Amino acid sequence: MPKYCRLNAVLRKIAYFLQLIDDEPRISLSNIAFLVILGKIIVAQHVDWPALVTLSITCLNLMHDRQSNISTIDDVKELTDKLSNVENIVTQLKAKI
Repeated sequence: MPKYCRLNAVLRKIAYFLQLIDDEPRISLSNIAFLVILGKIIVAQHVDWPALVTLSITCLNLMHDRQSNISTIDDVKELTDKLSNVENIVTQLKAKI
């Protein structure tokens, strides 16, 4: 495996850990904006209102993104039913073996 492939894989893992990218990998602009504004507030001597308002809007955007992603996930009951079906199939195959 070439060096640049390993480096690319390591950089992708770091960016995923910092939540700069998601699974697909797409860049998460709301997470990047959150980190930039939070860094500005931490480093600044005096916190100004525009920075705080921008941080709160970014937080609301992050919460909205996470809520909209949760609504696309299947219901827990459906997932439990699918899992029990798989368990039944596995037990039947195990009995045949």
